[in-house]
Amino acid sequence: MDTADASSRKALETLMHNMLMADHVSHRLVKPIVARICALRGTAEAMIAYFAEIVSEIREPITVVEKDIESEKQRQINLKIVPGIQNEDAEVRNTAIQALGLCCYLSKDLLVTYIPLFMQASQIEVEGVQVTALQILFDLLLIFGLNIVDASETSSSGSADNGPQTSEQDASSVEKASDERNGTPSKLVAIICSFLEGEVVELRTCAAEGLSKLLLSGRVVSSKILFDLIYLWYNPLSEDETLLRVCLGTFFPLYAFASRSNQEVVEKAILPTLKTFLNAPPISPLAEVDGATWSRYSCSSPTPNCSL
Repeated sequence: MDTADASSRKALETLMHNMLMADHVSHRLVKPIVARICALRGTAEAMIAYFAEIVSEIREPITVVEKDIESEKQRQINLKIVPGIQNEDAEVRNTAIQALGLCCYLSKDLLVTYIPLFMQASQIEVEGVQVTALQILFDLLLIFGLNIVDASETSSSGSADNGPQTSEQDASSVEKASDERNGTPSKLVAIICSFLEGEVVELRTCAAEGLSKLLLSGRVVSSKILFDLIYLWYNPLSEDETLLRVCLGTFFPLYAFASRSNQEVVEKAILPTLKTFLNAPPISPLAEVDGATWSRYSCSSPTPNCSL
């Protein structure tokens, strides 16, 4: 074809453009097609402008598809999962919570929307659903970090009138638990830590296991949380809780030997815990913990100070 003629050159350019955009054209032909288009366009500025338009044309359908997928995902959640969460049967609610958790693992936007629901379910649901919701919360924290709490703050405040309220004591414990991480109070961490003092063994074990994972992964850095776990480990009331003790017994040496910074956290947690047991009243079960036990623990851990 004679490209000296303007109309012929335009027709050839249109043909090359259509071939480049066609789905049935092999990827092997893309390079010669692009080379021919560059020869027709001539200047670098014209080529840049042209290929910018091409990228925009290709991207626009993809964006539309992504939006359609997100809309369909939300529609299916509202259609199939949300009614299950509202079901009277606890097993159905538990399965629906699990399904919603899986969706949130894949989408941070969904997570921001539904994390208040998981927090609420972990507090006011029946025991089995509480455990499931708590496990999902830990998974989300491990995947996305504590920033998800800040990201969902607006969403949480919008539903605060319908959700569970936290006391001033909860807010205070949150600040103490998270001040070493970023200075920002975390209501979610406070809720989780409150289960360590609860009466339900399964929830207490789940909370201890989840907090151990957060500490070991570095998602949370807090001597206060480590203090709570050590307190739970040495509390005589937990002697019969086999799974809990296996979990903590595995966690402590792994955490202490993992890094120098972890050893410093252990060192900060040991002394206040020791003081708590030494100052326990004689009628308290905590008075059964003796100093010799603490000495063995302190000196067996890789902390720089073994004088305890």
